[in-house]
Amino acid sequence: MPRPRKPEAQKKLAGTDRPYRKREEAAFRLVSNNEPHPELMGPEAVGLWQTMTEELRRVNLFTVTDTPALVAYCNLYQSMVYKWREGESPNVNVLAQFRQLANEFGATPASRSKPVPVEEDKQNKNPFAKYA
Repeated sequence: MPRPRKPEAQKKLAGTDRPYRKREEAAFRLVSNNEPHPELMGPEAVGLWQTMTEELRRVNLFTVTDTPALVAYCNLYQSMVYKWREGESPNVNVLAQFRQLANEFGATPASRSKPVPVEEDKQNKNPFAKYA
């Protein structure tokens, strides 16, 4: 499996960005409301939805196309909570899917080390930017 491409923000931080290598990032419409999705299964799923959407909107990462995956992530969490309350353990495939979706949304320590988009005005406030 080939290595994934580095995001443009990471190339800028490393100083390896070149104009001839620049590729346009896909532009998707950001979600502006925090209303729970109607397909969420229960109160824990709604709570996780509100937490995740608030954090993803704060860093401008929650787009319309992310909604189905986030619904699946929240519903997987709800199904795991139901199993734990019944004294059972969730299936391994459910745990693996949950972990994979958590990585996609930056909800694990390893996935938080990936660079996130930063607004242009915040990049200009860095006093050391002129030395990079």
